[in-house]
Amino acid sequence: MQLTINTEKKQELINITNKVEEIVKKSGIKEGLCQIYAQHTTAAILINENEERLIGDINCFFEELIPSNNHYKHDDIEKRNCPPNERKNAPAHLKAMLIGSSKTIPIKSGKLDLGTWQSIILAEFDGPRNRNIIITIIKQ
Repeated sequence: MQLTINTEKKQELINITNKVEEIVKKSGIKEGLCQIYAQHTTAAILINENEERLIGDINCFFEELIPSNNHYKHDDIEKRNCPPNERKNAPAHLKAMLIGSSKTIPIKSGKLDLGTWQSIILAEFDGPRNRNIIITIIKQ
């Protein structure tokens, strides 16, 4: 199953838990695994608390760790074999690489077996864009 998420900002964290839960419910699978995979190199999937102030902290953390205003070789568009209108997005690649493109969550009694405060979050680092998220349900 594929979800398409339309992001609105250059960098944002979007809670997709409810959308994934709907897919799990529709699958009818009671016990198994749910894999969530972002089909992109500048977006990622993370699991954490979806609390507004923490989301702000996470965004600040990534900007401090991988500053947007650094010089990155990937962003030397004229030195690469790519279209001249290619995005300068090296920081987005690096941030997504740290988180990873997929997560796997157990399914128990037909529901995602997330912890009390856990949410599934799409991390957009090069938006706005349309993002494809592949959800694979594996029956146990």
